[in-house]
Amino acid sequence: MRLTCLECGHQVDISPGEAKRKQLSNCVCGREHVFPDLLDTGTRPNNWAADRARTRAFRAAGVVKNRGATALWASVVGLVCFPFSLVGVGIGIYVLAGLSPQVRFYSGYRKAIAAIFIGILGFVAESMLLHHWISLKTQEMTSLIQGSAPDEMGAVLRAQRIFHKENGRFGTLDEIPYKPLYGEYCIYLSPNDVLPATKGQESVYCPLPTNYLPYVSSDRFLGVGLANLDDDPQLDIWLVSETGQIVHEVDDTEIDIAD
Repeated sequence: MRLTCLECGHQVDISPGEAKRKQLSNCVCGREHVFPDLLDTGTRPNNWAADRARTRAFRAAGVVKNRGATALWASVVGLVCFPFSLVGVGIGIYVLAGLSPQVRFYSGYRKAIAAIFIGILGFVAESMLLHHWISLKTQEMTSLIQGSAPDEMGAVLRAQRIFHKENGRFGTLDEIPYKPLYGEYCIYLSPNDVLPATKGQESVYCPLPTNYLPYVSSDRFLGVGLANLDDDPQLDIWLVSETGQIVHEVDDTEIDIAD
């Protein structure tokens, strides 16, 4: 027969003869074992059923808690409440690594293993979905910013034409009646004549590439619009001139600069 300590869960196997003699011994935790009266019928209990019965008894007595079930519940909830599945993984690891073997066996260790497996898979899958969603939102925002460029450069062209009609020449940014429509692009009318983009309350300056030279003369001008739509050094570049043409010179979304 097997005696199990209700204090710490330690088990000890004894022979029927020892049980009949009612020998007393102490558990490893110091609690005294008292051997019950035993009538040997020759029938042996099913080990699985015995473990289940002991588990229910220990949990009812408050000796152990079903922490494995708690871990599994947290991992399943984490499938819809990112990243709550990490809580289930943490509890499951605690059950497997933080509890003594005697207590772990009755604390739902199988469910703890399932919780770790489900929690990790759920976290990885949800992380991938979140990354994909962020990428889509970033692309959508980039497309909106880039889509504003033709209108912004068109506003520069209209302002220059109005100023030229009134003054017989093209003017600088301080002279022409130009007000940014969206403020997403830096506008250059010469290397030293620049209107920065705006981001919230901050001004954002994009350095003028050396191979572009905006200018203003009495009957001609070339305006350059610049914006950095991603994290690489390449800029999104638009040009506008007195001819009325608005040219997308460099598309920042299609160029990937290697490290």
